[in-house]
Amino acid sequence: MALLIMDGFDWMGNTLNGTQMGAAMSRLWPGTAFNSGDGTELGSRGAGTALGWGNSTLGGRELKSAALRPLSHANNEIIIGWYCRTPASSWLGNRMILRVYSDTDTTAESINLNSNTGNSTLDLRRGTTVIENNIVTGMALNTWYHIEVLFDMLDAGTCVIKIDGTIVYDSTSGAIDLQPNADTTKTWQHVELGQWGTNHWIDDVFIMDGSGTDFNSFLGPQYIETVLPDGDGSQTDWTDSAAAGTNYYQMIDEADVDDDTTYLISGTSTDETLSTFAAMTLTGQEPIAVSHHVDIRLDTAGSTDITLSARSGSTVDSSAISITSTSYDQKYVIHETNPVTAAAWTKTAFEAFEFGAKIV
Repeated sequence: MALLIMDGFDWMGNTLNGTQMGAAMSRLWPGTAFNSGDGTELGSRGAGTALGWGNSTLGGRELKSAALRPLSHANNEIIIGWYCRTPASSWLGNRMILRVYSDTDTTAESINLNSNTGNSTLDLRRGTTVIENNIVTGMALNTWYHIEVLFDMLDAGTCVIKIDGTIVYDSTSGAIDLQPNADTTKTWQHVELGQWGTNHWIDDVFIMDGSGTDFNSFLGPQYIETVLPDGDGSQTDWTDSAAAGTNYYQMIDEADVDDDTTYLISGTSTDETLSTFAAMTLTGQEPIAVSHHVDIRLDTAGSTDITLSARSGSTVDSSAISITSTSYDQKYVIHETNPVTAAAWTKTAFEAFEFGAKIV
């Protein structure tokens, strides 16, 4: 399988209101919006922040990404994993905590998970059709649960669901219809996470499809940690916006990006910027993948190509990424293995890397 996106939401500050969160989130998850009273929660799991919202009438938050590519018949298997924290007060019945639906027909759903009127139980549905009632019962309030859903987007597909690493539903003994109605092209589905109408939090989201070879099954409960630049790397060609005496890397080391307050800028072909990065703090296991992000925009209208650089002894550049907007977006590449050696990641190897960006 291939890891398409992962996000622990630690790159956002913990003081943002919902309007600010929506603006920040839409850079990585286009189309995401929040109420002004929504906000993140500090120190929710391990380190950093979770994505949280208050008692809202907007419905679930739809997470989208340009990297979620169209699926072919060969890679229609999808795995979605995330942590959710149940409300502190009570569950509300018939509220979706996951919905996966067509990007060509919003009424065509493959799958959804609902808290039902029994409050502490989850139902598996496809649109309004109940596939299985009470796939898990007795979910405690104010508690983090890891949910992982695997399914084939087919008219004779399969679905397996795990809660905290234990299978609670498995349809492999009999195929079920998970082909979105009226969507015969099997295009990628949008993912909507979050229970509306009550306080709810999500964290450490990852989405995979069946197109790769490195991730062939469930990943299980994971922490996704954001680390920031902590020093200048071996290339500092881009111009910094600071007054004299401020370190170069400090222009880009903020979790809650400050946009045009501090930044690096270049318009020269082959100019490259590299930074060292802070050590990991969640060290219970070796890292299984690294997602390399930049927050970037054009200074004037047009188009510029960049590559994202990873250096440890030698430099590996990503495929060219076209930058076309004068508004900030997050661009990223995922390294499922060490890009220099092609070996599995280790903490020691990761902390020897410099990461940055290069003008093509």
